[in-house]
Order: sequence, then structure tokens, then C-alpha cells
Amino acid sequence: MKKIIIFTLLATLLFAVGCEKEKAKCGCESETIREIHQYEGEIFYKDSDIDDYYNQHFWITIGEGGFFTHFIICNESFLNDEFDDLKSTDEPIDIKFSGYEKEVCNRPVNIANISYKKIELTSIEKL
Repeated sequence: MKKIIIFTLLATLLFAVGCEKEKAKCGCESETIREIHQYEGEIFYKDSDIDDYYNQHFWITIGEGGFFTHFIICNESFLNDEFDDLKSTDEPIDIKFSGYEKEVCNRPVNIANISYKKIELTSIEKL
């Protein structure tokens, strides 16, 4: 009888631990890598015929010293339709923005001076 009780308790404990929701390691639901404050960059809407990597999403690009970071915006609803005109043009808009940087799940193969991240915006303004 004692063995059955111990087995039942252990099985219950293992089941409870196994059912805990694991935190995402990448994407919009992942932990914040760093907080970005008042960076300047360009926002555009990617709708490419060449590739389908996060197509039909808003992106922000920053560049410094020959290195470029492309942020794919997680919370596009934060933009409140303010940048919807970008969906019909190839011209980016200069902005200042803040937010929480996150890891992207699938990185495209690219040259070393280009990186890809996700971002949860907390502020954005046109320059």
C-alpha cells in the first residue's frame, strides 16, 4: 500500500512539472533581450516578390557603422493605422522608437553585418 501511495505522489508530481508552460525561446512571446530607448531608424512595409521572409509585416531598420539590424514588429496594432500608407509605397519613413527586443525564430542566411530581431514597440514617432 505504501508503494502505491508513493508511486501516485511521484506520478502526480511529474505530471504537474511536465505540464508547466515552457517559455518561448524566440519570437514575440520570448523573453526580452534588451530594452531599446529612442533609437532612430526607418519603418517600411515589406511585401516582397523576391522572398517571403516575414512578408506583409512592418519592419524597422537601423544602421550604424556598416551594420544593420532589421526589426520585425510584433505588435503592429500599436501603430494605429498611422503607417498604413507604407503598404502602397516603397519609400520608408524616418522614425524614433522604443521597445523590447526579442529573438527571431528563423533567421535567413545573410552576410554577417545584417541581423534580424523582433520588437515589441512601446513608442514610435515620425521625424
